Amino acid sequence: VSLHEQILYNGYENETNFETAWKLQKERAAGRFLPPHCDEPHDLQYGRFCILGAQVKKLYSLVDRERIKLIFFEDFTNDVRTAYADLITFLGIDEIRISSFKKINQGKRNRFAIVKRMTRFVGNIKRTCGVQQRTGLLCIIDKLNTTRSCRPALSGAMKNDLREYFREDMTLLS
Repeated sequence: VSLHEQILYNGYENETNFETAWKLQKERAAGRFLPPHCDEPHDLQYGRFCILGAQVKKLYSLVDRERIKLIFFEDFTNDVRTAYADLITFLGIDEIRISSFKKINQGKRNRFAIVKRMTRFVGNIKRTCGVQQRTGLLCIIDKLNTTRSCRPALSGAMKNDLREYFREDMTLLS
């Protein structure tokens, strides 16, 4: 869901609903229903991007398991202090007392998609023409066009679809 939100924010995705975007993957892989401003259609294959089991399995074949610490995102978000303490213990380093764990790169969205497309277009023209000079204007416009977003909860059916899709991958991670 986070990946979809980021690609949507970057202006490469036009389907605002994650569940619909997820269901469009096969069509998009076949070149249909692609957003007009998507430079890399394979980036819309959300499931493929989230498969980690095979990569971790390869890592385990190269590095002793006791030298690897996997932290599942859910464990981290459910109890960040415990995840942090476990990591410090694993690394064998002294704990640095942190009073609060501030969220960084929280969910965001564009106020106006057309403004995002315009800033990307101007940025692409600058790069194409070899303009190195930065004025910061595009960054300011992007910042003014950005607002926080709250993700809607996934439906039970979607959660089940995701569990089924990632079932085999999750067995490789355990």
